[in-house]
Amino acid sequence: METQDNKPMLIPMGNSKEELKLRQEVISQAYRKWTEENPNKRVYNRSLKDYINIRS
Repeated sequence: METQDNKPMLIPMGNSKEELKLRQEVISQAYRKWTEENPNKRVYNRSLKDYINIRS
């Protein structure tokens, strides 16, 4: 995942409370961005040659 200025986003790997919170925020941002780009919440599956719906 990249930030708005196209730099790679570093995901915290530790288990401290602060790092867990930052990691959750990174995941939330990625999901928010994906949802904006895919409002129907579906992706193309090459094996099935069709779209599949993603549950949230």
